[in-house]
Amino acid sequence: MFKEVFVLSKVRTLKEAVGFYLVYFLLLGLIGLIIMTLLTEPPDSLEEGFQQGQIVGQYFWSIACLVLSFLVLYKKKQLNSVRLILIALLSGAGAVLLGGLLGLIPTAYLTTKESKNIGDAP
Repeated sequence: MFKEVFVLSKVRTLKEAVGFYLVYFLLLGLIGLIIMTLLTEPPDSLEEGFQQGQIVGQYFWSIACLVLSFLVLYKKKQLNSVRLILIALLSGAGAVLLGGLLGLIPTAYLTTKESKNIGDAP
């Protein structure tokens, strides 16, 4: 399930895609927490801290999901597939709505797609 989780060109099974989702959700969540801690002032109240976290998190998850999706497509040599690019863009839209919880689902789906060989016709 967690085998070769950092190899973005690997064609994954459904079980491996779930493992990919879990690992990247936790890893990116930790990175986002560190970034939020470094970029924001200590909040005066719990409500203010929650609002700061929402703002930073929304930007962070949107960018992270888009970058990860396009890295997967790049490693699989699928950047010329309009359908897969639309799915990658959907990951950014999902991240705007529900953060990494929804944004990483299309990214995990992209990891299940076949890589295109250099000699293949488009």
